[in-house]
Amino acid sequence: MRFLVFLLLICLVLAGLHLVWLYGFLPYGTLGPALDAANAAAQRAAAPQPPQHLAHSAANFALLRGVAFALTTVGILGLAGGHRAFGHEMRRLRHEVRRAGQRLAQRLGQQSGGAWAGAVALLLTVVAVRAYFLLHNPFNADEQVSADYFAAPGAAVTAGFYLLPNNHVLYNLLAGAVLRLAPAGNPDVLMRLPALGLGLAALVGGFVGLAQLTGLRVAALVTLVFQLSPMAVEYATVARGYGLQTGCVQAAALATVVLLRGPAYHRLAWAVWTAACLAGFYFIPTFVYAFAGLAAALLIGGSRSGRQLRPQALLAGAGVGALAAVLYLPVELLSGWALLLANPYVRPLGLGAVVQQFPHHWQLVAGGIYGSSALALPLVGLLALAPVAVMVWGRVAWRPVAWMAWVAAVAPWPLLVAQRVLPPARTLHYTAWLTCLLAALALHSVARRWPARGTALWTLAFVLGAAYAGARLANRFQILELTQREDRDWRQAEAWLATQPPRNVLTTVPGYEVFFTHRAWAQGRSRPRIQFVGRVPVATHRAFLVLKPAERPWPAAAGAAQYRSVLCNNSLCLYA
Repeated sequence: MRFLVFLLLICLVLAGLHLVWLYGFLPYGTLGPALDAANAAAQRAAAPQPPQHLAHSAANFALLRGVAFALTTVGILGLAGGHRAFGHEMRRLRHEVRRAGQRLAQRLGQQSGGAWAGAVALLLTVVAVRAYFLLHNPFNADEQVSADYFAAPGAAVTAGFYLLPNNHVLYNLLAGAVLRLAPAGNPDVLMRLPALGLGLAALVGGFVGLAQLTGLRVAALVTLVFQLSPMAVEYATVARGYGLQTGCVQAAALATVVLLRGPAYHRLAWAVWTAACLAGFYFIPTFVYAFAGLAAALLIGGSRSGRQLRPQALLAGAGVGALAAVLYLPVELLSGWALLLANPYVRPLGLGAVVQQFPHHWQLVAGGIYGSSALALPLVGLLALAPVAVMVWGRVAWRPVAWMAWVAAVAPWPLLVAQRVLPPARTLHYTAWLTCLLAALALHSVARRWPARGTALWTLAFVLGAAYAGARLANRFQILELTQREDRDWRQAEAWLATQPPRNVLTTVPGYEVFFTHRAWAQGRSRPRIQFVGRVPVATHRAFLVLKPAERPWPAAAGAAQYRSVLCNNSLCLYA
């Protein structure tokens, strides 16, 4: 318990210093106009949502700075007051880190050359697929919004400006730092580098940690099926926070298993659990679903792992929640809680609507994550039977893993019903890793029950897993070709418009105004005057029109005879 107190104080100091670095020496006269400018520019990307008003004021900014300095001071004084005990706990933590490293090295050294070759080949395959998508998948609208309106304006704006859930704060802070360190580079590639680099570290760390706790075959099968799934590849290579948030889930989940197994390595496990949960929250607030599941696994399973685990879990959970609120304090005081907690994506639905739509939503989520809504019922069977197989035929050491995976995979659903929200599939994508882990553990347990057929079962599982992952990736490559073709069409129109004098542009092509504005920013040009309308008004006149292929300039009341076709392709038609 004492270690947890010191750990939370360290995190408090770091969070306070983070806020001091962002706002402690920045005048409000500089920040206020920057926030308003970012908000005005981003309103176009938020359409058709109504304009949002930010909550910042000189008083709120002064309060933010005061809280930042106060929290930093409190944390430092707390650590200084118990410096002897603090030094003792840090020495024990370093000892646990060394022991864990030695044990891991010993375990890895026991693997055969063939096992090493297979693991390396699998990891290199995942890396190659990610690198291909990083370079060939066009920069999408969400990434364009993140780059133009959140990362580019600077860290102080990034941490405090929250227009709808597009701002994945920690990711945009990292990407913004990369943009400023390499100002001459390709901004689209630079924005994606944190996802690729940190994602590769999470890939290797997650694989090694899972192999240590469950076995190399389990880790390899889970990695094969999950890391080569289209959504995993997508969010490991785009400038969004979902991929790195999934890495945080995996780190916190493995730390949860260590905590449930017994008292060994608890300091190291709590350090990993706390850091991963804080980072996960700071990437995207939807980490609350994973956090609820992992905390529930600790609280319910803690009775079998020592009397101290439950109070420690309560303290750690409360501390993480409070520290996450500290990290989002700039959003509260500069943008307003309503933009974070009451935006259209998280606004509660009626309970009757949730109950009525839930079965259909479950199928949509299953289809989005696993490739087919037909897998919805088999998933329910897996969640029901896999833990039983592990409990009956598996090793005792696997039971905490199965318990953690089951609770963390199931927990979001009652929470969603209680919240009365139905989020998109990407929000719950991390549950695919948990269900793959459950399936692999169940297979391992069955193979252990019938050892004579174990090799055949594992061979069949890897063949089916490779076929499943390959089929899904092949379909994703087909989608990628269509996306690339549309991107070429859009760039063709943008290249022509960029050569014309800056005049008003109107488009009915969804997303083209965001794309056109982003291209201007990426090339160092001023923001163009472009407006998106879902339906062309009869009496509207613009210098240039970017319309859907089936549309034509409107009737003579707006002077259609004055327009001439400049180019037409499969995605749009441009008129001048």
